[in-house]
Amino acid sequence: MTVTYEAERDELVEAVRQLPPGTRFWFFGINYIYEGVPISVTNRQVRLAQPHIVYETGPLTTGPLKDAQALPEPFVVERHYVESWGRSKV
Repeated sequence: MTVTYEAERDELVEAVRQLPPGTRFWFFGINYIYEGVPISVTNRQVRLAQPHIVYETGPLTTGPLKDAQALPEPFVVERHYVESWGRSKV
């Protein structure tokens, strides 16, 4: 899988570049948690493969997600709505 970067070097771009391709991330927004594999990162958006919307996480560091629903691919998250992000536990 090839990941494209059109964003300036920032913490998210560096995190995606440093981890193996296919690494899953989650993005915590004001109302929802999105989870998936970043395939494109720009200054405005993150495009996700294998995206999910997470309604209930369960323990944040172990085990499967308690309630996550698949979303159509590709799914785009606007970066200005993201409050925090990190590598997913899945």
